[in-house]
Amino acid sequence: MTPAGDLLQTPDTSVAQIARSVGYTNAYSFSTAFRRQVGVTPSEFRRHRAVLPAGLGCAVEVKIQRDAFGGG
Repeated sequence: MTPAGDLLQTPDTSVAQIARSVGYTNAYSFSTAFRRQVGVTPSEFRRHRAVLPAGLGCAVEVKIQRDAFGGG
């Protein structure tokens, strides 16, 4: 599965689609968890991705996916 951080680089994929692909049933829950872990919403992450350090999306994604499935 492609990590959400990588999918957020694809502008034609909605946040709701990304949320479902990483195990969330709705975009709000995904956005809340993403913001809690990363400090910005998925939309903000998408807009500012070019200025974030390389690999941040993947590193953050592991944590987001664990949280989605109750792995904290």
